[in-house]
Amino acid sequence: MGRLTIRDLRRNELIDATLAAIAESGMSEITLATIAAQAGVSPALVNHYFKGKDDLLEAAMRRLATDLGAAFLKYLPPDPTPMDRLHAVIDSCLLADNFRPGAMVIWLSFWAEVQHQPRFKRLHRVITRRFRSNVAVALRELAPPEKVEELVTIVTALVDGFWLRYVVDGPNMVPPEVGRRICRELLAMSLAAAGAASSSAAPRKATAK
Repeated sequence: MGRLTIRDLRRNELIDATLAAIAESGMSEITLATIAAQAGVSPALVNHYFKGKDDLLEAAMRRLATDLGAAFLKYLPPDPTPMDRLHAVIDSCLLADNFRPGAMVIWLSFWAEVQHQPRFKRLHRVITRRFRSNVAVALRELAPPEKVEELVTIVTALVDGFWLRYVVDGPNMVPPEVGRRICRELLAMSLAAAGAASSSAAPRKATAK
């Protein structure tokens, strides 16, 4: 990876400030002036790097999506089995760090605007396609072809379901490690019901914290 430019560093600082400001005050109260104050810069400087609040929100979403991708690679062991790949998807999505207040508010705000903002809709499509592709690649080696799409939907629904529960109740209601275990167990049950290849489905020990 090349060295970050001053522009990249400034944009990252403003994204950090956006996440911190949202965690403190919520999305509805955030303005470019609020973000500028959080970052210790002038609103004019924010406008120099971002074209308004929606541009900042999209950049923050891209950062969170990139963080998810990095977490997935972190929990993917060398020479992974298909089940290792599925577990890495589940574990990286249900890490406690994903449920810090600023990140959760941005995800919620982003989802709420998907149907109204074409730019968010395009980004949502990319994120969803990437997630489903990672899951489908593994499932094609485990399940009958006619069951793959259904199983992809099951994994997606499980992960999204825990995300929404954490938004409503907070991560203490069902600790993330419990959510990961439940998702793994229900995935194994779904694979068994679909007639998956049991020899390829043997899980390794969970590594997520």
